[in-house]
Amino acid sequence: MPKSSRRTSTDVTIIDSNVQRSSLRRAKTAFIVSGIVAGVLAALVLSSHMHPILAVLVGALIALPVAAIVGAAVLIWPMVRILVHWWVEIAAASLVLAGMSALYHVAAGPVVIGVVLALAGGLLLPPPLRRRTVSLVWCVISRHRLRMSFAAFIRGNREGTLPFILHAKPTPVGERVVVWLRPGLSLAELQNRQGQLAVSCWAKNVTVESASAKYAALLVFNIKRHNTLDAAVDSPLADTPTAPAREKTATADVTALDLTDVPEDAVKATEVKPARKQPANTAVYKPTANKPAAPADAVLSASGEDVSDYI
Repeated sequence: MPKSSRRTSTDVTIIDSNVQRSSLRRAKTAFIVSGIVAGVLAALVLSSHMHPILAVLVGALIALPVAAIVGAAVLIWPMVRILVHWWVEIAAASLVLAGMSALYHVAAGPVVIGVVLALAGGLLLPPPLRRRTVSLVWCVISRHRLRMSFAAFIRGNREGTLPFILHAKPTPVGERVVVWLRPGLSLAELQNRQGQLAVSCWAKNVTVESASAKYAALLVFNIKRHNTLDAAVDSPLADTPTAPAREKTATADVTALDLTDVPEDAVKATEVKPARKQPANTAVYKPTANKPAAPADAVLSASGEDVSDYI
């Protein structure tokens, strides 16, 4: 069976070949456009002070370095972006190397290595500072894991641009990451993939919410790693003395009621009289209160009204 001419490459590249070709194409375009714009503007400004042909030549000389700077910035942007993504790790490694070089002047090599390993493992840090350091490390890890997830989603959509991860801060249950989306992803799509984000971030669950009522691109990722309500809490009632138990008096169990002990004279049957039925269409007489008679010395008017109070 003939061997395939396609070779599998095991090289790990920092910048993808597609990104390199795209950056090179963009750099050429930026070089040409910025050179033309800078040359035309410079020639227009200088034409009022010198001959037009000389102004065009001077404008071309001015446009050349401007176009070179713009093209170089576009070309090296992928590398600058990688440095921005890894600036925390680069800064931490620089601090460790600087500390090791300073300790080498006052201590032996094994001692320096032991101190660095102890600091890296958090053995020499107090518990509050150790927990804070661990939470910050998880923030850095979450940024990278989210970036990898975004790249996978965009690769599946075959179009789009990686979002900007603005900042990440620790929370009592995990981390909170603020992200600014760019074309290619949306809030609805990310909410449908919350399970995949949780797996990618090594977390229990991830919720995606909008962080602004004005901008749909500003999102908040709440990464939950543990539940603070599951922790065991010592009750202060455990140290209180217990109340003495009450002694129960022995009483005979009541099993049934002996009716022979009740005399027959004490039981009187009451007759229940049936309700008297009233025939239909019969008016019910309801006595009305008689109007009180006027006092003997009352003075009545012609209409029969008592006017003694007005006299």
